[in-house]
Amino acid sequence: MIVLAIILLVLGVLMSTGAMTSAQDLGLMLSQLFTDPAKAFSRFFASQWITSHKVLFLVSVAVLIAGGVVLVLALIKKKQNGGLGAFDKKAAKYVRDLNGERKNVIWPTMKTVLKNTGVVLVICVLVAIVVCAIDIGLGALINLMV
Repeated sequence: MIVLAIILLVLGVLMSTGAMTSAQDLGLMLSQLFTDPAKAFSRFFASQWITSHKVLFLVSVAVLIAGGVVLVLALIKKKQNGGLGAFDKKAAKYVRDLNGERKNVIWPTMKTVLKNTGVVLVICVLVAIVVCAIDIGLGALINLMV
């Protein structure tokens, strides 16, 4: 449940950051919310102001609230049971294994990356030349037939 709560919280934050068109919109809404909440809510829900961004923002707030509720419930359940559940243990083991594998990755040097990039570019040019030659050849063949 803790993993689900974290996923919901992260999803809510990502959605809410994508929902606002700019930081200025968010700042204006928050300042109005603290100075005159009734005006802020009436402006937010006014028909000429309803946009897909605001709907997405409301959905993201709902997801954040759901994530918080799930997190609180998971922490209460964890405290009552005296430990992590089976799913949480498996998720924690997966993350530990993932970190171990990440540490075993050998990253290429910049010289190797540049060399491999050059090889790929040369092969792309050669394939383009071959395809162009085949196209020209088949086009000439079709022109001879017609």
